[in-house]
Amino acid sequence: MKTVVGVYESHDKAIIALQELKKTGFTADKLSLVGKADLVDNHINIKANNAVEKTEASIGVVAGAILGILTGVGVFAIPGFGFLFGAGAVVGAFAGVDAGIIAGGLTAIFTRMGINEANAIKYENHLNEGKFLVFVDGDDKEIEQAKQVLHTQGLALELSFQ
Repeated sequence: MKTVVGVYESHDKAIIALQELKKTGFTADKLSLVGKADLVDNHINIKANNAVEKTEASIGVVAGAILGILTGVGVFAIPGFGFLFGAGAVVGAFAGVDAGIIAGGLTAIFTRMGINEANAIKYENHLNEGKFLVFVDGDDKEIEQAKQVLHTQGLALELSFQ
């Protein structure tokens, strides 16, 4: 199984990417969305920090938008990072890691998922900056299709391949 990862400046752009992937036949079990969250007044808020959009939306609001595309939304406390939300296939990956891996931080979790260390560090940095990650898993043919869809949109700040 291979993976394409798109880095998006906003939650909205990441959702558009997921919608386009779904239109071309990708199923929820091949797609994931990851972003950073904060705990504010005992509520989990999704962070969206960029020049155009500086908003915080509660997990309920964000989950509504995501659940139309993906299944499952989870929020995880990562030592040294804070809170992370995930939707889609990645929720199972995060939920399945043991306490020792979580204690190793987000980079350790990503490498456990099969992402090389250099990219894992880069993705953690993107998340710390308030960016959003879209993961697409598939075989060679699906990965080529995902690259075409994501590249054609022109919404991703960066695309990388595992």
